Amino acid sequence: PIDAGAARKLGPNLNKIFGAQAGTRKGSSHGMEEAGKNGLDWDEDNLSEFLKNPRDFIPSRFGIRHTPMKRLVGSKKDRDDVIAYLKTL
Repeated sequence: PIDAGAARKLGPNLNKIFGAQAGTRKGSSHGMEEAGKNGLDWDEDNLSEFLKNPRDFIPSRFGIRHTPMKRLVGSKKDRDDVIAYLKTL
């Protein structure tokens, strides 16, 4: 969900996610919570790398063994568009 206060169906609400600490929202995975505790904040670079390949991004940066997320957004332009949208929320 992206609307403030929207019911969660899968994963955390993404409203105002830009600049937030990872893993602090209801619905975050254990791996994401650990990444946030280890300093992961959602800036443009981190969001882009995460959207490109979550399973590689989380373990390589934070030594976490697993994230349930699969590749989300393949092209750089599409990732940039998603990030631009998230920044407006």
